[in-house]
Amino acid sequence: DSSITVICRFLLSMSEEKGEGQVVPKFFTYEEISRYLGIHMVTAGKIIAKLQKLGYIKRISSGLLIQNEEALKELIINCETFKY
Repeated sequence: DSSITVICRFLLSMSEEKGEGQVVPKFFTYEEISRYLGIHMVTAGKIIAKLQKLGYIKRISSGLLIQNEEALKELIINCETFKY
């Protein structure tokens, strides 16, 4: 699987329902995510930054808020168009 697919799956699987919505705990920094998934930290950082820029996720005090779950699911299926 591509790095994009792996990161999107990770975000969706690690998110927990909080008051704000689906949130990936802030324990998972770029470094932790890259180490956990076996992806270079720069690659993970670029992909997550692009996901934030597109409005799919947002950094909040408790972690990463998933703002567009459907878009992340679509990237898992069709990641070829995603450029980071």
